[in-house]
Amino acid sequence: MEFRKLGKGAFLAPGSPCTLVIPFDGEMWIVDPGAYPERGEELARSLDKGKRKIVLITHSHSDHLAAIPKLVELTNAVVACPYLESCSARSVEIRKALDYGAKRSDKLTKIAPALPIRIDESFNPPCKLGPFESIPLPGHSFGHVGYLTEDGLLYAGDAFFGDKLLRTVVVPYFIDYEASLETIRNLLDNVRDYRKIVPSHGPVCEGKRAEDILRANLVTLEMLPKKAERILERGPISAEGLTAHILVEGGANISVWSLLISSVTIKSLLSYMFDEGEVEPIATESGILWKIR
Repeated sequence: MEFRKLGKGAFLAPGSPCTLVIPFDGEMWIVDPGAYPERGEELARSLDKGKRKIVLITHSHSDHLAAIPKLVELTNAVVACPYLESCSARSVEIRKALDYGAKRSDKLTKIAPALPIRIDESFNPPCKLGPFESIPLPGHSFGHVGYLTEDGLLYAGDAFFGDKLLRTVVVPYFIDYEASLETIRNLLDNVRDYRKIVPSHGPVCEGKRAEDILRANLVTLEMLPKKAERILERGPISAEGLTAHILVEGGANISVWSLLISSVTIKSLLSYMFDEGEVEPIATESGILWKIR
């Protein structure tokens, strides 16, 4: 496995998600090992075998977790996780239910193997963890955190996405629309304080490049209510139907998986708009439909 040097002793294993590695005080700190068991083996072979390994998780989605069991098996690494993410990291069924609303078939799992994770320690951010300060970055998941080094390197996980991914998916996954807006605005306000920012799915960025990517994420989210209103003006529609219209109009491919994932964001958006007095649900024989208030 080839590592990219990020300066100040930090290394990055490329991938989607990428993995941050920092040697500190005789230990190896590893953030978000990745999406497949084979990557756990690769990391185990590539890291200094004489040093204790500590794994940190930004959030409990399977594409960030699936490499952990093999890495733990081969290195006896300790795994630490934000408290709010610990139950879904441990339980595959809880993890699946968060984006499906019920027990989900394994046949609908497209991104990475869904594996249970042994969590040795949990924590409430913000707090100091080895070379990092854990900072709350909720939105993509309820307990999502980032990891910030003293010299300003921020591993932001899925708090925002690379511009290429944004264009592809059209509706990025955020389980809490309102929290994601606040998180991205806060990152944008402080972007010049970071030496580099590392999103899990996107380019390492700094300065104006980081600002541009964050602003693209913010614009994507801020445009969703306008897109929803334009479609709802044609008449009541279900959350899934609204999702499909937004995806098609944005040029995204439609599949069961894309609708399943993107509808989580749209359902959170509709709840936000309902609280703002902009839309309301109605019960019909066709199910719950949404309309302009």
